[in-house]
Amino acid sequence: MECLTEKDKIAATVNEAKEVSFREKTHALTTDEQINSFLDKILEFKQLLHKKTTEIETFCEKLEALTWFNKIDEDSLKLLNDLIAATRDWHNTLVRQFLKMNKLLEKGIATKDIKSFKHAIDDLRESADDLESVFFHLPQNHDFQETTKELQLV
Repeated sequence: MECLTEKDKIAATVNEAKEVSFREKTHALTTDEQINSFLDKILEFKQLLHKKTTEIETFCEKLEALTWFNKIDEDSLKLLNDLIAATRDWHNTLVRQFLKMNKLLEKGIATKDIKSFKHAIDDLRESADDLESVFFHLPQNHDFQETTKELQLV
């Protein structure tokens, strides 16, 4: 059995260092292509977030328009109740998605877009709450009924 000398061990270590150095030069961890790909993914994420935010905002406008309806029959109230439930379910799903983005916020990635998304999520919840109030809680309120009648006369 051959015993490695100190010189042999040093030579082996030198060879290993040369191989690793060469490999790192030829297969760098962060090539321009990899960096560009990473930045492209961030842009895709921001575009998707913008699309979702716009969709939520548009839907909120539709919900807000419904709050002005004033002659609602029982079947329509049932539909509104279903709409409120579906909107709250959607809201809960969006909140879970937002929570997964906290690491991006901490790193300063797409902060403006994520914050806009969060505001839209909050608006969605508020719109669902408004619908419920207008059609299920406030009609029982005498002051609300009087104000509604006055607004209809104007």
